[in-house]
Amino acid sequence: MSIGKVKILLFAFACEPDKGSEPGVGWNWAIHLSKYAKVTVVTRKNNKDSIENALRNLPNSNLSFIYFDIPLLKTIKKYIPFGTQFYYLLWEFFVLNKIKRNGWDLVQRITFVTTVTLLRLYKLGKPYILSFCAGGETSPAAILRGYSLIKRIKEINRKNYNSLYKISPITRRIYSTSKLIITVTNETKEFIENLGVRKKIIVEPAIGLQIIRPTYKTSCTNKIIYAGSLIYLKNVDFLIKAVEKIEKSELILDIFGNGERKEELKKYVNEKALNRKIVFNKPIRRNELLDKFKEYDLAIHASSHDSGSMFLLEAISRGVPVLFLDTGGPKEIFNGIDYPLKINPNQTYEQIINSFSEKVNWFYVNYDTFIKDFVFLREKVVEKYDWDTKAQRMIDIYKEILDENTSSS
Repeated sequence: MSIGKVKILLFAFACEPDKGSEPGVGWNWAIHLSKYAKVTVVTRKNNKDSIENALRNLPNSNLSFIYFDIPLLKTIKKYIPFGTQFYYLLWEFFVLNKIKRNGWDLVQRITFVTTVTLLRLYKLGKPYILSFCAGGETSPAAILRGYSLIKRIKEINRKNYNSLYKISPITRRIYSTSKLIITVTNETKEFIENLGVRKKIIVEPAIGLQIIRPTYKTSCTNKIIYAGSLIYLKNVDFLIKAVEKIEKSELILDIFGNGERKEELKKYVNEKALNRKIVFNKPIRRNELLDKFKEYDLAIHASSHDSGSMFLLEAISRGVPVLFLDTGGPKEIFNGIDYPLKINPNQTYEQIINSFSEKVNWFYVNYDTFIKDFVFLREKVVEKYDWDTKAQRMIDIYKEILDENTSSS
């Protein structure tokens, strides 16, 4: 069967053009896979306007959409605890009623990026891929001990939630009848295997990037950037306290984002008289951020267990070096690459902060030499995360599954 004639059905709860995070994952896989096969995407009706507007400017005969929402729940999900997650599971459970049972050669779940699913794809009677699974990433023990009791309980509950396979017959059947499971990190691969899943599992990060030719700076601006949520998992206090220890007086850390910890973090900065070194800014739109990267020497990140990190990947795409806690998705970005600007997470709280300070100092002392090496290291990352390359890898997987299915029928 020619792959160009193959009809692929993608389930992407989150799918929107010109967005990062989950919506960007859904949209980019749809766009790039449709270069090689006929693709139909099932997504939320809430995404329809932005998708249809994009398709008017980017017509694509290989790409079509089916929209589905649960009207009443769509409204009340905003007002109940974990409303989005609850709505997502119900959306998955009921969306199959919208789908015809024939016309597809292969089916794949794309988003949400999670291990948890109630999408009973076996009912379609077609070979299917369960992707992109995440959630096996955990907070390093030393960092977890530093969280409040409530936050530690939240982390335990998260692990139990991601272990739904153990208690849900629906989830067990979804996993056991899949042709392939794709996880975004090796940590989640091991997590799923330890749950007792006995299916083929491969690792393929859900995120990707467009290849551009960056302009590397010839001199430093002495500016560092963090953009993202200001929640406990992001450990932005590590970054603030690390910069506090650095004697380089002209250094500035720009923080873009909102979240539950913003006022607490701002209070600390005020009390320590760090306002000249650490500046809080409103959240920034993705397109503005991509342009703004050129102002910065370094992007910095300390999340306990992100499954991806588009912030770091897009900084790299723009030619900006990154410094990060070596966990989860960020760890996967440089997996197998000898990269000096990463922090060992298996240290005490104070040691991690000191490590960030030492790495920033090292970066500026060795800036000219490091940038020459970074140009080469960046190419390795770009080669791995380029959307076209990723889509081609997925198409090869489709061919293998469809060939196996044909030979066994």
